Amino acid sequence: MTVYVLGTMSNRVGVDHLIRGCRGTLFFNKTGWVAQDKDGKDLASHAKSGGEDIRLHHTNLHNHLRDRSVPLNCPVELGLAGVIAVNMANESWRSGQMMGWDKQRQDMVPAHSLGRQDHYPERQATGD
Repeated sequence: MTVYVLGTMSNRVGVDHLIRGCRGTLFFNKTGWVAQDKDGKDLASHAKSGGEDIRLHHTNLHNHLRDRSVPLNCPVELGLAGVIAVNMANESWRSGQMMGWDKQRQDMVPAHSLGRQDHYPERQATGD
């Protein structure tokens, strides 16, 4: 087992902020983010526009919680999808098995319990 102890305050080099997937990586930088496939080919990118400031998001959410007439700038469903994805990734890492989403139960379950499903949707488009 390898354990990494990381700290961005330890020196001027810092630690790369990224999310690794089985088919690609999402790299965050000072100007936005870049998604690359496993071969390093750029798939998508985003340049920051200023609206990504987390303090603006939190202020909007807190104002909405205090006064429901203040509209949310981010759909609740989008936030829920993000939290579910992160929880599934954490549980996958902890349990050592791929997690899946049970649509009927609306719950995270081990992917193998969902039966024979193709977890790679791009295969359906190409017929592989």
